[in-house]
Amino acid sequence: MIEYAEFCEKQNKFKEAEAYYNKCLNIADNDDNIATILHNLAVLYYYTQRFKESEQYTIEALGIFKRLAKESPAAYEPDVANTLNLLAMLYYYTQRFKESEQYHSEALEIFKRLAKENPAAYEPDVANMLINLAYIYYNTQRFKESEQYISEALEIFRRLAKENPETYEPDVAKTLIHSAYIYYNTQRFKESEQYISEALEIYRRLAKENPAAYEPDVANTLNHLAYLYSETQRFEESEQYYIEALEIRRRLAKENPAAYEPYVAMSLNNIAMLYSDTQRFKESEQCYIEALEIKRRLAKKNPAAYEPEVVATLYNLAALYSDTQRFKESEQYTSEALEIYRRLAKKNPAMYEPDVANTLNLLALLYSNTQRFKEGEQYYIEALEIQRRLAKENPAAYESDLATMLNNLAALYSNTQRFKESEQYYTEALEIRKRLAKENPAMYEQDINRITEELQKLNDEREQAK
Repeated sequence: MIEYAEFCEKQNKFKEAEAYYNKCLNIADNDDNIATILHNLAVLYYYTQRFKESEQYTIEALGIFKRLAKESPAAYEPDVANTLNLLAMLYYYTQRFKESEQYHSEALEIFKRLAKENPAAYEPDVANMLINLAYIYYNTQRFKESEQYISEALEIFRRLAKENPETYEPDVAKTLIHSAYIYYNTQRFKESEQYISEALEIYRRLAKENPAAYEPDVANTLNHLAYLYSETQRFEESEQYYIEALEIRRRLAKENPAAYEPYVAMSLNNIAMLYSDTQRFKESEQCYIEALEIKRRLAKKNPAAYEPEVVATLYNLAALYSDTQRFKESEQYTSEALEIYRRLAKKNPAMYEPDVANTLNLLALLYSNTQRFKEGEQYYIEALEIQRRLAKENPAAYESDLATMLNNLAALYSNTQRFKESEQYYTEALEIRKRLAKENPAMYEQDINRITEELQKLNDEREQAK
């Protein structure tokens, strides 16, 4: 029954998987089985956005495994570490980075100790914990530590792959992609491209021998490389790789729609963004609409898992309509997105309040562009209040977004001749950008220059008004 539940989960048949896990829980006759089933249910709830239940089941499973580990550490310490990792991932995904770091560090400590006694069995777990911590450090602006941990993980997997390439080359490729992501987000594009290209080469080679196992990884890596090329203005190469990824995913979805239709929608969404960036608005709209149709259909069967995907595409489509002056349609989709995000945020504020703020910001921008300045100001202020609160709780994650919202409100006040308020918000945004630029100058220098120019322009307009 457990094996069948796991199979259902892999096929995205979440309700069926949950039903079988619960049947297993009802007949489980020892703590080991109970803890394992609780852990599996927690993973299921994690992937279907039911974070409170996931946290509850993970903590319960952790308590049982810790008790068992006191009596038999050799048998149960790995389970303790794996459950700590799940709890840490849950906290990471819900923006509770301090707690996530605490539990990942505790899991890493256990795996390092186990790896001293049995490196062949536990060094991969050490590497995976290093990757998870690297992401926490990245998201809390600790870039040196992030790079250090991801490099250490890659070094472990490269060494293991020399001895056993069949087992560990996929881990090398996976870690190369994680490294590329961190390098990309710290503006080191050459290194990012180098690492993704190496990962793609590995996955293509593996897919020749075993297409069923590795074609999905080829498509995922093509998608990463296409995104990099899009963001670095290499649009032809980006389109080429996005289309290749989409073709693979469409073929996989014909054979297994439950597993791969979400990825088809993801590819369509990415291509739509590229077409929007290159002014191919009709093609962009077409891809967004197809992606939205797939996601709405998936959300009917599993709203918890796919409503966030629906609303993300609604947001993107609304932005497209705003950029192409189709303001009624933009307002319609933005308002629908805001309604969904508000509802999701009531259940899970840590996860969705940032999306509420971003959607309010988009709606405010729409009203500002259509001369509805009072409504624009109202939504900017609401977005700013949320963003200030988020930035107080987690400055590393949200101060950059706070600066963007301040900048937008400053622009509205500039357009309505409220120069003092405009200057106040531009200045606050500039102070934040300058502070962030001390740790990562490449990422924020352009913003600093742009805000400085806006302040100068504001002073010039104020002088002309006098």
